[in-house]
Amino acid sequence: MKTFYITSILLLCHLIGSAQTEIDALRFSRIYPYGSARSTAMGGAFGALGGDISSLSVNPGGIGVFRKSEISFTSMLDFNKVESGIFERSKNRYLIGSLGFVASFTTGNKKWKSINFGFNYINLNNFNRDGVLGGHISENSSLIDVWKMEADGHKRADLDPFTTSLAYDAYLLKKNPNNETMYDIPLVDGDKLEQKEYIRNRGYQGEYALSIGTNYNDKLYLGATLGIQSIHYRSHSIYAEGFPKGTETTSKLNYFNFHQIFNTEGVGVNFKTGVIYRPTPLLRLGFAIHTPTIYRLDAHALNNVSAFYFEAPDETAKGTEFGNEAYTDYSYKLRTPWRFIASAATVLGQRAIISFDYEYVDYTNAKFYNVGDGNDYDGYMLDKDTYVLGTNDMIKETYRSTHNFRVGGEYRFSSIFSLRGGYSYWASPYKTTDLNGKNDLQTVSGGFGLNFSYFYIDASYMHKWDKENKYFYNYQNSSMPQPLTSPEVQSNLKNNEFRITLGIRI
Repeated sequence: MKTFYITSILLLCHLIGSAQTEIDALRFSRIYPYGSARSTAMGGAFGALGGDISSLSVNPGGIGVFRKSEISFTSMLDFNKVESGIFERSKNRYLIGSLGFVASFTTGNKKWKSINFGFNYINLNNFNRDGVLGGHISENSSLIDVWKMEADGHKRADLDPFTTSLAYDAYLLKKNPNNETMYDIPLVDGDKLEQKEYIRNRGYQGEYALSIGTNYNDKLYLGATLGIQSIHYRSHSIYAEGFPKGTETTSKLNYFNFHQIFNTEGVGVNFKTGVIYRPTPLLRLGFAIHTPTIYRLDAHALNNVSAFYFEAPDETAKGTEFGNEAYTDYSYKLRTPWRFIASAATVLGQRAIISFDYEYVDYTNAKFYNVGDGNDYDGYMLDKDTYVLGTNDMIKETYRSTHNFRVGGEYRFSSIFSLRGGYSYWASPYKTTDLNGKNDLQTVSGGFGLNFSYFYIDASYMHKWDKENKYFYNYQNSSMPQPLTSPEVQSNLKNNEFRITLGIRI
């Protein structure tokens, strides 16, 4: 007999009940380790070059290239803008791009020339983002319709405390007088509602890299890094539906808000190893492997539904404003994907550098684990014919492997002054059939460097852009031939970053 699959997706929500979604797995797995101003100016293509503090988190073999001890610090100004339809919001922040040192020791051995130790902090991800999404008129459905479908067939005591139960407390769901497991809603056929979402995200994802490397005969550079990553992420969103001004309706409902606050933070560990080989003075080849990062994270979440009426929604109700909230905290584990990086670079006459990185990441390998808090991220058989997809199933259903590219160049006009440029392409992690199948992220960058032998200054500018498509809700179960979805919403991210690195060689 055919097995049916049930998917119940609210892309609007970070939280269904009290578990993570596949969106959270991607958010913490898709990283951008640019780091120093020099690396950023060259598009992050440093896998075969080394000799830059950022290489500790990309190709640890790069630590073997250092000939002197070095301390560096990178400041970063981030200008982030989100555009969606007629709405535009900006958020500007000062951040630390990287901070670290490398200690280089000569061995006295003619072949194994040096052993180097390094420590660096690098900003891998910046979550700061403000936006207003949507603003369209939905003629066919509402989030209330989704809540009704989820609630039907369940008694009041069995409603989800984070969604349908809150909707019930706000009189958006009301028991049908003829059936206590069926629900009525305060909308009538033909009602047209304006849908918006206000978002305010904050936080960052960083890595503390402890590295060791060596130089064999100025041809082979080996290195290894223990990466300790930290996540601090806070999301504040308000989804709103209401009747536009001048709309005629017989509904008593004016508008409602679905308010969500989600906060997660924790620590993860990974291991990286890499090699750089110089077969000729003109050519350098690099290869690196990053193990998955295993995170232990703590989460706090609050959902609130509030509804506002033109008049009392029920003969038993007093007033026109109703709402309630639900709070939870829990812990979970996340495993991010493996990463493989292959690189090549050429150095032409000590004047010009051209560098290229290729990175392979399979996002279907991300996985959530529970830690005894009752959350289950795997699917299960509802009955002998029906399988309910879990979050880990949705990761495999939604994502794919990607091929990412970075290319950069540098030209030294003198021993003091250099110009740099770069480009990077991060392929969409979504399957090509998905709504975000073309969610590619691209950057263009440039900068310059001033080298005063024992002291240097690097500066860079990077422009980053991508677009995201989403539904506020997308609900389907085995009895529905077609999913119930909101109109499609598109947002465009435009990001500008300025970095300055100050370094001292000892």
